Amino acid sequence: MNRRKMLGWTIMAPSVVVFSSRLGSNAFATSGGTPQVIRIDAIKVLGRVETIGIDNGVMSAPTNLALAGWYKETAPLGEPGNAVMTGYYWWSGLPALFGDLALLAPGDQVRLTGDNGHNYLYRVEWVQTYEKRTAPLQEIVGSTEKTVLTLITDAGEFDPAANAYTRSTVVRASWVEKS
Repeated sequence: MNRRKMLGWTIMAPSVVVFSSRLGSNAFATSGGTPQVIRIDAIKVLGRVETIGIDNGVMSAPTNLALAGWYKETAPLGEPGNAVMTGYYWWSGLPALFGDLALLAPGDQVRLTGDNGHNYLYRVEWVQTYEKRTAPLQEIVGSTEKTVLTLITDAGEFDPAANAYTRSTVVRASWVEKS
């Protein structure tokens, strides 16, 4: 069976994960913003966001522990769909940008600044930690009709044999406003 790694998750073909309704001929024709800065006061996060991608079903990771990564194949800020971002949990024994993501709670705020100069406010709906091998990928990274933000990081124990953490923390937040 064909296996692919996705944020440490192993996807077994013929699994299909639809990342966003943006995928298609007009995928990048948008009026929403591309995230540049993320701020989460509840866990003291303030960091830059880089644009990363999905190559043959494999989700890229940010280039260092101080950055978050936004998947360009997912929804832009403030537009219907699922804007998916990731950040490191630990890096070489040091806590990284999303190291405390699991401490978020419903109602906490996530603020993003877009390349268009607008600020986008999202409110946390839920926080869940999944075993990577059984995570509901379509629910996590799939397309949505609502305007939502999904933040993903590693969690659990580090498995040296797999060179990956055993779990992932996922935060889902709903869009509140653009200013």
